[in-house]
Amino acid sequence: MKKIEIILILFVMFLLVGCTTNTQYSEEGFIYNLINDGKSYAIVGFEDDYYNRKIPDEYNGLPVTELDTSALENSQMESIYIGKNIEVMGWYVFSNCVNLKKITVDKNNKSYISKDNVLYNIDMTELVCYPSSLNNKKYELPSTVQSYFAFENNKYLEEVTLNSNITIIEGSCFYKAKNLKVVNGMENVKEITRYAFYNCEKLEDFTLPTNLSKIGSYA
Repeated sequence: MKKIEIILILFVMFLLVGCTTNTQYSEEGFIYNLINDGKSYAIVGFEDDYYNRKIPDEYNGLPVTELDTSALENSQMESIYIGKNIEVMGWYVFSNCVNLKKITVDKNNKSYISKDNVLYNIDMTELVCYPSSLNNKKYELPSTVQSYFAFENNKYLEEVTLNSNITIIEGSCFYKAKNLKVVNGMENVKEITRYAFYNCEKLEDFTLPTNLSKIGSYA
């Protein structure tokens, strides 16, 4: 067999191996990965940044069901529309999205809901994302919410009122919320975790609750 024929065969084999092992695809600025034994896609990142983003219901004929950990971290987007098939969102999906001010969820989504541009899980027991550039000065946590991680880098909030379910101020919860002045409803808080109020330059009204037993580093 001629040398050039051997080279061509090896090149074709290389292409075939590459096609079978690479499960990441890119379209409309998103990077997708096949999951669930090839039955659906997760968005794992982005290549092109846009001010307005739409999470599609499908990609390549299969449903888009997941936003992977840090999938949209550091995006410059101002608004996002979340499709009906999203079932799972990993940690830090919206971390450092400092321009985000509008979140809309498809009305047929069975896992998440948006109220006044704030993102919750469907039964509103978890606050998933309070947009950094949502320009409200006051926010009161709904009575149903039991966990939240959501006020990092907020530019406008001055006063936040927690509810009686909250016993932990989660890590980095108010990280760099530079206009935050007052936090109400901390009576049941037992723990303030790492970086919870880090760089809250204007925080001025803060009462440590009676049952507080732990304060994390840089809190």
